[in-house]
Amino acid sequence: MNELAVRSLMSRLKSDPRNLLQVESSKHQIRVDHSIALTDGEFAARRAQFYVLSVYQQAELFFADLVDDLPQGLIWKSASGKAARGKEEPQLDWIVRTIKIEKPDELDKERDAEFFDDVCIFSYFRLVRNAFMHEGKETRALGAARDALVKLHRQRSEELGAAKGNARERDFIVPNAYSELQFSDFILFTRVVKSIARRLCRALKPELDSLLEHRYSYDNHYGLRKYLNREDRFESACRTRLSIDYNLTEAEISYSIPKLKKLVAAKRP
Repeated sequence: MNELAVRSLMSRLKSDPRNLLQVESSKHQIRVDHSIALTDGEFAARRAQFYVLSVYQQAELFFADLVDDLPQGLIWKSASGKAARGKEEPQLDWIVRTIKIEKPDELDKERDAEFFDDVCIFSYFRLVRNAFMHEGKETRALGAARDALVKLHRQRSEELGAAKGNARERDFIVPNAYSELQFSDFILFTRVVKSIARRLCRALKPELDSLLEHRYSYDNHYGLRKYLNREDRFESACRTRLSIDYNLTEAEISYSIPKLKKLVAAKRP
C-alpha cells in the first residue's frame, strides 16, 4: 500500500516536482524541505533503505525472542569465555556459532549451503542498516561485502552448472549496492529472513517436555489457569496457545495438553 501510494505521487510530481510538492505539503499540512530534489532513483533507494530497516528490526527481535524461548537460553546469555557472545558480535552470528558448538552436526556447510548463503546476505543488509543509521559508516565494508556476494553467486552458478550443488528453494540473488537499492531488495531481504528463521527453529527445536516445562508453569500460564475446572475450554485454550506459540502438530498438541494441565495446576515450590 505504501509503495503504491508513493509511486502514484512520484508519477504526478514528474511534470513540476517543486510546485506540486508544495501544494501536497500544504494540502496535507505536512512540512517538507522543498529544497531537496531527489531523482526517482535516489528516492527509490531511500525508500528501499527504510523498508530494509523495518525488516532488520523485526529480525533482531525474532532472534532475541528465539533465545529467550529456549530452555537453555539463560545459559547461552550467561556463558563466559569462548561460548560468550562477543562485544561486537552480531546476534545471528552468535546464534549460528552456538548451534555449531552445541550441535556440531546440525548445520552442514554443504547440506545447508543455502542457509549460509542467506546468512551472508543478511550480513550485507546489516551493514546497509548500519550505513543508514550512522551516515558514512560501513562504506568500505559494504563494498567488500557485496563483492563477496558477487563472487559467491559466481561460485554457486558454476556449481549449479556442473550439477555439484544441492537443490535450492530460491535462486541466489545478489542485492543491489547501497545507493541503488530497490523494492526488490526489500522483498529479497524479507524472504532471506523468513528462510533463516525457519532453519533456526528446526535446528533449535527442543524436546517437547523440556519446552513445555520452560514455557508454561504456575507462574507463567498465559491465562490457561482460569480454565482448569472446565476441561473442554482448557483443551481449546491449550490448542490455540500451542498453535500460536509453536505451530505444533496435532499429535504434539494432544501429547502436550495433559502435561500442560499438570504444569499449570502445580503449586509454587
